[in-house]
Amino acid sequence: MNLIIKTALMWLSVAFMTQGTAQEYLKLQQDGVIYDVDVVVFARLLSQPSAKNINNRPITKNENLMSLPEWNRQQPLLVYPEPVSENSAEWQLPLSEQPKHVDVLSWVILDQSMNHAIVNRLQANPGIKPLFHQKWRQPPSPFTQPQFIEVSTLPAAIDMSEYAQEEPNAINYFERQAQPVADYSIDGQVAFSKRKFSHLHVDMNLYRLNSEGETIIYQISQQRQIEMGQWQYFDHPQFGVLAKVTQVQLEPKDD
Repeated sequence: MNLIIKTALMWLSVAFMTQGTAQEYLKLQQDGVIYDVDVVVFARLLSQPSAKNINNRPITKNENLMSLPEWNRQQPLLVYPEPVSENSAEWQLPLSEQPKHVDVLSWVILDQSMNHAIVNRLQANPGIKPLFHQKWRQPPSPFTQPQFIEVSTLPAAIDMSEYAQEEPNAINYFERQAQPVADYSIDGQVAFSKRKFSHLHVDMNLYRLNSEGETIIYQISQQRQIEMGQWQYFDHPQFGVLAKVTQVQLEPKDD
């Protein structure tokens, strides 16, 4: 089946999911495609300037931003339906000709532990502070309408969208907060999409506090064509995002 058609069919199967209520099974042919997206965010241990010298504007999040649930490990990631027996009244085709498909748990966080090979390597650098790791499973989304996944350590009570639309100055916004944003907080979104090629879309803020207690906001907003199974680096002088997309092998169930 044409890759574009496969992608469209998978996307239609999740188009009606409510934000934050994912963790559903997709029915795929065993030659279908599903992907794991791995994201690591780190900061550089640098002194901070005055907030007056920084353009303190957070990113504008996608209106269809999805917040993924954590994987309930009692649910299998892959479910291979049993073939219809020739003795069954429902039998229509010989076993060898029956469609081979698999139910795949998708739009779910598989891992967010900081015990990760890339995180361990970053921790060995005295000038680097690892901040975040998350791995999730998803089908590709359309390139023209990528499905963004929330990547954030901010408390849910802090809504940056209000500030992004109304506040001309970051200091004014943070002065109104009962609990200021913690140093080294991150807040952003990541999307994986396919058209002819595979792409990652990364929009991310790093929040730092300077010696005066002012909040500084740094931003990465990049889109890039990627190779499967290879770490991609999205860079800023103050922080970085490492991301890798891997195609999941849908192995047939043993007899």
